[in-house]
Amino acid sequence: MVSLVIESEDDSHSPKEAVQLLLMINTLTKQLDKDGEEIAQILEWLRTICTEQNIDDVPLTKLLMSQLFKLSTQGGSCVQLLRHIAVDIHSQLGDIDQEVELNQSSTMSIINQCTAAPTILLLLLTQMDMELDDTEWVMTMLNGMTASAEPDIQDDDSTECTQREKQEKSLCSRLGYLVNTFHELCQSAVPAGVCVMSLIKVLCHLYSVLTGLVKYYLHSYQMKHGYITTRFEKLVKLSATNLTSYVYAMITYLQATQSEALKLASEKTKKNKKKQEAVVQAGKNHVLKESKSIPNLIFAIEQYERYLIQLSKKSKIHLMDHFKMSTARDFRINVACLQEALQDSDDHGNEEDGEEDIDQSRNQTETPGNEAEAENQEPPLKRSKTAEQSSRQKSKQKLKKCKKN
Repeated sequence: MVSLVIESEDDSHSPKEAVQLLLMINTLTKQLDKDGEEIAQILEWLRTICTEQNIDDVPLTKLLMSQLFKLSTQGGSCVQLLRHIAVDIHSQLGDIDQEVELNQSSTMSIINQCTAAPTILLLLLTQMDMELDDTEWVMTMLNGMTASAEPDIQDDDSTECTQREKQEKSLCSRLGYLVNTFHELCQSAVPAGVCVMSLIKVLCHLYSVLTGLVKYYLHSYQMKHGYITTRFEKLVKLSATNLTSYVYAMITYLQATQSEALKLASEKTKKNKKKQEAVVQAGKNHVLKESKSIPNLIFAIEQYERYLIQLSKKSKIHLMDHFKMSTARDFRINVACLQEALQDSDDHGNEEDGEEDIDQSRNQTETPGNEAEAENQEPPLKRSKTAEQSSRQKSKQKLKKCKKN
């Protein structure tokens, strides 16, 4: 019935009817066995609807995607689904680099210009935040297993895979999928406001989890039974090449769009002076809220890199090879402006050098008589000193005359 209502083009069926039917299905689903075939069939049905149906109604879209995330999580981690959704959102919102052309078609038809942001984007970020919470719980369990384990250096790669090692591999794989998901979102032209704030917040959470994983390996080395797996090395490389550099590019884009938004707001309200101050002030407050979260993100990245350096020294493995120094700090070096300023200073210096050469050539072409007069003339400092001395002598002579009288 839900499919018929969604596919129907008649005005007699409204999206509200489909919403009511989905709420009933959601209630009945809670009574089913989580591992039963019925749940798998409902999940497959939801995927088919989201893939094939182009839905513009926001409440219906929100309910369908929420149910899809919920049932996908019951069957295990849904990080692969999250990445596919992020790719579709990127294609609909466009790239932060306007020169990059993207394919406008989406794998899931439900993700379109009307629903991509903020509806599905916010749902995606909420689900990713929940995945990071689950990852932190697994890391806490691993820290407990490491603390209770006896010191034992394991250097042999052919060692039998233990439960802890399986958890480490699963952890790195999940974080790798999340890094690739953020790789797509950081390149997307995310609209300002709640979407940007939520994206930065979840990014901070991701770097916090990555830092916790690095600390876990540091603790393992301190307990003398730790070693770095190849999967963790791949995760570190992936975070450097597919995430950190794109995060700094996103920060530059966000700050540029913020300044442009303020300029446009002030230009539009020039005619109406009463509303001008209120609109500009609201825009400034909006920009301040977003700008306050950016330093937190930069700090989270720097903490991650700081502990990676410590782990590199402990393990004697170069983990920082793919990381590059960025300019996204409290101040930013704009390379284009810097080169232009240096070029202007060079041109100005060349002009001054040319003027000095002209002055020297003029001095060389002066007549001998003028040179002699110039030699006989006293320098300005010397003339000022002689004038002061003569005035002092005159004042002394006047005092002597006054005493005699």
